[in-house]
Amino acid sequence: MIGVKIYEHNGDLVELFEEWKRIGINLILASPDLAGKDNFMSLARNHSMRVFLIVPTFFNAMVLDNDSSLYSITREGEKAVEDWVRFICPNKTRYRLSHIQYLKKLSSEIHPDGISLDFIRYFVYWEKVFPDQIYDNFPQTCFDDDCLGKFLAEYKFTLPDTCYSVKQKADFILMQYEKEWVEFKCSTISGYVGEMVDAIKSVDPEIEINFHAVPWKSTDFDGSIRSIAGQDLKLIEPFVDYISPMCYHHMVIQSPEWIHEVVNDIALQIPGEKILPSIQVNKAYLETSISETEFRDALVESLLPPSKGVIFWSWDALDKSPEKLKVLRDYIEETY
Repeated sequence: MIGVKIYEHNGDLVELFEEWKRIGINLILASPDLAGKDNFMSLARNHSMRVFLIVPTFFNAMVLDNDSSLYSITREGEKAVEDWVRFICPNKTRYRLSHIQYLKKLSSEIHPDGISLDFIRYFVYWEKVFPDQIYDNFPQTCFDDDCLGKFLAEYKFTLPDTCYSVKQKADFILMQYEKEWVEFKCSTISGYVGEMVDAIKSVDPEIEINFHAVPWKSTDFDGSIRSIAGQDLKLIEPFVDYISPMCYHHMVIQSPEWIHEVVNDIALQIPGEKILPSIQVNKAYLETSISETEFRDALVESLLPPSKGVIFWSWDALDKSPEKLKVLRDYIEETY
């Protein structure tokens, strides 16, 4: 599977699909707005390309602008915001139900081949997490009334009368009930994945599901993929067809070889044929560029077994780099 992520396109769609065909692209991960254009899906069908809709889950700036009560809350009692990243509390029932209706609407109106679930985790700005990060510096969420109430009720725990502030409550939970708190976070995420998938497949049982995973190995940062992001891939795997770690090596100051390390680590937890890594095409957050050689190395590493294929983030970056397009085209011709 050779895929690209694309969010908008103002040019001729026929020419775009012809270009993808020449390169060897067979999977398109598109925004609902783009895939919903009149002839997008028909062009995809005519070119034997599958289309997955990229749908963010708990990152929704428009919703938060309209209702700030939905914000995820940090250990310090603050809204979960860092730079452009701001998150909805994963246990807001009203939002969860509304989002499920949105997914069903997209599935019935656009008829995609798949849904690609993005931002389905707890708050963390992982794109700026470098190898020297320490666990104590990660944000801890979510400690709003909904999350606290659900956690305490589920485990039949109580808080001391001396815990008044959010920080006091959070500190007590993390000190006394950390194991249960991590289990609660992971079950919240995997449980909602199950709910979304059930709803999507009630519209079309054939739709496939891709899950965007934080690109951390299971032991990285003291197991933060579970304790901070709430992503337990063993719990999520039964609900989805693919798990796509966002292995953007350059932005997190890693080598291309790290991409294969992440894929291998995930393969110790779930079936290897479900792993579909996404890789970075051009620089982001850092000033240094990605050379054609580094891009090719990342491409080679991403396709090593047991990888199911590769997804490029993003088409816009590829389209602006004829040299990297040639690297990709030549590699696909040589290999496949």
